[in-house]
Amino acid sequence: MNLAYYKSENGNFGDDLNPYLWNQLIPNFSEVNNEVNFVGIGSILLDQFLDEEKTNLIFGSGSRDFLYQPNEKYKLDIRFVRGPLTAKSLNIDSKFITDSAYCLALEKNAMSALDNINKKYEVSFMPYFRHIDLIDWKLVEKVTGIHIIFPTGNVQFILEEIAKSKTIIASAMHGAIVADVLRVPWKRVFMGEVYGESLLTSEFKWTDWLLSIGVQNSTKISIPTYTSYSGNKAIRQSQKLSNFVKIIKYFKSHSKSGFSLSNDIVYGNIMNKLNDELNLINR
Repeated sequence: MNLAYYKSENGNFGDDLNPYLWNQLIPNFSEVNNEVNFVGIGSILLDQFLDEEKTNLIFGSGSRDFLYQPNEKYKLDIRFVRGPLTAKSLNIDSKFITDSAYCLALEKNAMSALDNINKKYEVSFMPYFRHIDLIDWKLVEKVTGIHIIFPTGNVQFILEEIAKSKTIIASAMHGAIVADVLRVPWKRVFMGEVYGESLLTSEFKWTDWLLSIGVQNSTKISIPTYTSYSGNKAIRQSQKLSNFVKIIKYFKSHSKSGFSLSNDIVYGNIMNKLNDELNLINR
């Protein structure tokens, strides 16, 4: 099968989970059926990820807003989508489970190794990949003592860093999703709009996922930051300093409370459904 996913030049943890995960959970993935375009983890229900010549097998992907409707020219085999908002936008209300990154929990070898990792960090923070250049995150780490997990690194390394954390703060949604998979309490911080990620898109994606796992009262803190810099060096430095001050204030005030975790029963039901869907794929 062809694997469709967003490929960032610098890497992005949520998207890069695709080759890491499906090649382990679906034996001989690339050789199974060359007439299938597998659309998995990510907000990738978009024309650019669909293939006119193949069957597009949708396995837990999400929409970015209510407005997108796939063109009728695409042949879709929708097994399930991320959440109820995506399902509603496609008029398939019953076909949602959750984000397919939860299939990580079905990879027994990986989960066994991650479960046995000792906790090292009281609080870790994973920024959204488009916020990497916002400020000097290593300096934030030194000033606050909060461990920074960059979403642009090796997937296995990032998984281990999340597993070593007692709690996770994330502006990267898949940082929170994988924390939930590994049963690490998490919370969200919104840091401002960037190219390709408007406030509407961000809210749609996060709400779609949260509703799918039955979490309706999660803590969300907003830190309005500058994400589009002027070409003037002095103004740019001033904006980065302003971002730094805001982020430091946030971490000093909100790093010890307000964390969420999906209910164990809900989590168990999700895993049963995902296991059934994965077995169908493999059969």
